Amino acid sequence: MSHVLALPVAYVPSHATTSLFSSLRQRRPPSEDDWPHNEFDFEPYVKRELQIRLDSDDDVCPRFQKHRHCELGARCTLRHCITPSPHVPALLGREGSRRTVCKHWLRSLCKKGDLCDYLHEYDLRRMPECRFYSTFGYCHSGDECLNIHIEPEVKRRRCERYDRGFCEWGPACPKKHVRRLACPYYLAGFCPLGPECNLGHIKALIPTPASRAATPLLTHRPLSMVEAFGGAPGIQEVPMDPRTGRAIIPAKDWAAAAELRKACVAASHDPQARGRDVSDVQCYKCGEPNHYASVCPHAYRLGPRMPDRWR
Repeated sequence: MSHVLALPVAYVPSHATTSLFSSLRQRRPPSEDDWPHNEFDFEPYVKRELQIRLDSDDDVCPRFQKHRHCELGARCTLRHCITPSPHVPALLGREGSRRTVCKHWLRSLCKKGDLCDYLHEYDLRRMPECRFYSTFGYCHSGDECLNIHIEPEVKRRRCERYDRGFCEWGPACPKKHVRRLACPYYLAGFCPLGPECNLGHIKALIPTPASRAATPLLTHRPLSMVEAFGGAPGIQEVPMDPRTGRAIIPAKDWAAAAELRKACVAASHDPQARGRDVSDVQCYKCGEPNHYASVCPHAYRLGPRMPDRWR
């Protein structure tokens, strides 16, 4: 017979034991209202009105979100709650694109108001870049400058040789070397995501000079007048130089344009041509009548209103 350690227990009446077990039998079974799945009364207001996210996507049961039912019931370790549809503001596109604080708003000089494409909010994490630090490499304000100081190493372009798989310059390369995992699908022969894949697509072939010459940066040319204006009446297409992309204008047209400019300038200085009566006008520069001070031919003379001009 094994030795059993007996502890002194107080006497419990039989009717108390019966009531205890009956209360345990009458207790409701576990349901979705237990602690892992409960929701306070103020949570819908906080989510819907204040637009504050309380639940994490990792803690919410996807089956209950999709079908409003989970076969695990109370045994499910995830939250069973209905996430309300987010409130879509009127300026979601414009507000979503605001990532930088408006530099004019910081000086109370922005005239666009709510139509401004920048953020009208004092947020040190979204301040614009410091122009002095980006241009000269230093800023007199130092650590007290409210704008962002971005190091030149961060702005370096990505090395296309390293992206293809190997760069012969190594650590001495002036461009940025960004490490990425090689895409196993691309190494096998085909990646269904294509250029949208976040993994590295190693390209062993070096770009040829012919492919570089076909880039849009080198093949871009300005639109002709017919392409730009649709060939409206009175507009003639000007021949373009394919090498420079500028219009080819004959010498006689240049001479005619120069004569027209001279005639316009002479007409602007001639008061009679402008249709003004200058018989009672007196120039305050030289004191002579019949012309304005803006077209005074004797501006070097001392007028009645400027006796101390040359003192």
